[in-house]
Amino acid sequence: MKKVSIYYSVIFCALLLSSCGSSVSDTSSSTALSNTSTPVPAASEPTPSPSPDSVFSVAEDDSSDSQHVNFPIVNLGEVVSIPDICDFSIESTNIADTIIPPQASGYYSYYNANEGKTLVDICIAYKNTSTSSVYADDIISGKLFYADKYEYTGFTTIEDFTYTNISSISPLSTEYVHYIFEVPVEVQDSSASVSAQLSFNENTYCIPIRESSLPSSAPSPDPTSSPNKTSGLVSLNEIIDTSNSEFQIEFANISDTVIPPKASGYYSYYEADSGETYIDICFAYKNLSSKDVDADEVISAALKYANKYDYSGFSVIEEDNRGDFTYVSISQIAPLTTEYIHYLFEVPIEVSESSESIIVNFSVDGCHYSYTIR
Repeated sequence: MKKVSIYYSVIFCALLLSSCGSSVSDTSSSTALSNTSTPVPAASEPTPSPSPDSVFSVAEDDSSDSQHVNFPIVNLGEVVSIPDICDFSIESTNIADTIIPPQASGYYSYYNANEGKTLVDICIAYKNTSTSSVYADDIISGKLFYADKYEYTGFTTIEDFTYTNISSISPLSTEYVHYIFEVPVEVQDSSASVSAQLSFNENTYCIPIRESSLPSSAPSPDPTSSPNKTSGLVSLNEIIDTSNSEFQIEFANISDTVIPPKASGYYSYYEADSGETYIDICFAYKNLSSKDVDADEVISAALKYANKYDYSGFSVIEEDNRGDFTYVSISQIAPLTTEYIHYLFEVPIEVSESSESIIVNFSVDGCHYSYTIR
């Protein structure tokens, strides 16, 4: 078994990697589909913290029940002072498919959401009031909540969109840090609440992004799904609902080479050893739980050939809009997000040439199913 990386265009990749953002383009291709940014009011004098009665209640799940934690609210343009650490304010919030620098011109980096997803961007004006420089990736941690239930992690970038782990902020200097969360596109389209928790040196604040009076509810099940099917034979494209997920088998192939469905440019693929071939079964898996799940824990599978011979396999996950593969051990699936997991079995070439049966037995969320490939 070999994992191979293809490099079709040196010039293309060099241009791509020279940018610190996810993608590089001119301004003509950087159009946001939805913008919830609000003009910033005139800055006020820094205050030690928001007033004590200005708090926001956020549900946090644990293993037994939900508990509500209250954090001070920071509204757009409000300046908060944390003595000997920083003064900060929220400059803007934005929900869009593309995030570009506020004063982009010429050649610049920007962030594009993957297919079926959108980006929530929080811009923070951060003034370092400590006595020494601080690295930009050490100043803020955060998480985002959708519908008061679904939790997302994000990452930071600093204008003009470069890496925060190589950027420092000098004493008394102000820099603009963006906290970006990639979330399902339904977050953009719905009217449910969106808020963030941002922590500055163990001081945590709530940032309202979109408020809603609608009660939170579980996502609507697919009308064509099988909600009560906890075991048995699964058909191709049959949608199965479990306690924490919705999944279907998108396809199953027998091939010497496994390539991402939308491969282009630079990508990884899997090539069977001499005398071997691959059986590739692709699962579309949607996480219905409220938090991230590890991609290497959602599905386990084994293959049986000719009702006799057993084979184990391994899984990989698609990335880059289905254009590449990466390791499940370093990947997570966010709430309400669908990702594509491939289970690969390397078997003798005679398996592909014979007419004997091929059955995959697999488990999802503790439920056991089988799928007949041949």
